[in-house]
Amino acid sequence: MDIFFLILSVSAFYISCFIAGAILGIIYLLFKEAFIYLYLKTKKIFFPLPQFPQLPQEIREQAWQEAADFVHAKHRVGEYEYFHEYIWVAAEYENKKYNEFFGIDSTIPSRIRI
Repeated sequence: MDIFFLILSVSAFYISCFIAGAILGIIYLLFKEAFIYLYLKTKKIFFPLPQFPQLPQEIREQAWQEAADFVHAKHRVGEYEYFHEYIWVAAEYENKKYNEFFGIDSTIPSRIRI
């Protein structure tokens, strides 16, 4: 009879430790997520990212159209799919228009420009 109570008490202790560990794990995960959320919110409030001015939509569309014309003039239509090159050229044209619109000298490297 003593061995039965010993096995019962050990299994009850094991199950209760398992349940307590699961509850503590869930509480830890909830507190961790809450802490990360609060940390990111306070960081965003006290240290916001700089907001750079954006180009007007008509200038952006003009740069995209120039990039499309350049890519289509360079390649034959239907030869290959050159969408990846269009995206690259459109980004370059948009950067060029951005520098022209805001008067940024693009000959100076950005790490030196203040």
